Amino acid sequence: MRGVVLQLALAIAMGFAAQVKGQALTGRALPLELQRQTVPGEKGKLDILVRHDGIRRPVLVILPGSACMAAFMLVQQPGGVEAISSVMRPNAADLKEMGVHLAILERRNITSFDHVYRADEVANIAGLERHACTDAHGGVTLEHRVHDVQAQLEYLRRQEWAGDILLAGISEGADVATAVAAKSPEQVHALALIVGAGMSQFFDFVHQRRLEDDTAGVAQVFADLDAFLSGNPPNSFMGLPAERWASFAIQQTNLDSLLASRSPLFIVQGDRDESVPVASVDALVVEVMRRQPGRPVYYLSVVGGGHDLRNALTSPSHSIYPEFVRWSTGGRAVAPTGPWILISKAGDSPSLLDRDLLPFNRLMSAPGP
Repeated sequence: MRGVVLQLALAIAMGFAAQVKGQALTGRALPLELQRQTVPGEKGKLDILVRHDGIRRPVLVILPGSACMAAFMLVQQPGGVEAISSVMRPNAADLKEMGVHLAILERRNITSFDHVYRADEVANIAGLERHACTDAHGGVTLEHRVHDVQAQLEYLRRQEWAGDILLAGISEGADVATAVAAKSPEQVHALALIVGAGMSQFFDFVHQRRLEDDTAGVAQVFADLDAFLSGNPPNSFMGLPAERWASFAIQQTNLDSLLASRSPLFIVQGDRDESVPVASVDALVVEVMRRQPGRPVYYLSVVGGGHDLRNALTSPSHSIYPEFVRWSTGGRAVAPTGPWILISKAGDSPSLLDRDLLPFNRLMSAPGP
């Protein structure tokens, strides 16, 4: 399932140590000087965590993955209460260098800092997800999430300080981002799909079974797909409601959504991702390039990177967000250090490679640190 691996690892291992000892639970200051804005949603409230200085600038908007948990959570430690984060977000120095505002979109009726977890509860996803995803808590289907994000983006676009929307989806958030850009292209200036740009989730399942040399498993995936297509899916599939899979993997895929939009496309994928196979992302990039030859595409493959990119990059947010912002806003990109394979495609926006040489530029590997 997309999203779980990345978010759990970030929440536990990064532990941003924003000390909030001795304060009351309500009204705590969020990290990064973020302010909570709340807009009405289809089934309750939608929080947006915003950092801005009132000056009109592009807004880096981050969409979380599949886990129904808050962006920021409080954990009771022996020395007091600390804040941890489930979202890969830039630090203050990178935000200043990028020259953008920041908005983190919470899922429906989920609020940061509304609960203090025991230290043992942060050891696994079950402990962090206080409630399973439902229609009223986080949303279940792609339609739920797209509807909510459209409302949140519409609020942002009404603000005088909000310039172009640079929409970054992480894991399952990538599926949501592509679907939003397809339905409301005027809301999105550029897309970043981080560890979630697989072409089709059922392709992902088949590919994984083949890697395991599991022929029975391959046959079962096709049988499961046929059950969905025949209108007879199981009530639950891989631990989630069938309606979730029908919306994300049957009725619409990342490729379907991308072919209905034209936003500049920035993709980051680990080539050892255990949740979204890099082959699925390769196939998506090939098809987007083939069917939309004029679309600006920037594909960064992290050598050795898993779904949690920190196994290959010391700071994924520092390696990814500044490059995405520079490229999508027209600034000259600078080669990031680290185990990257960098692929660029012709288009109007500048990139790391010389985009005027060939419609599809050479494959190259940047030097390590």
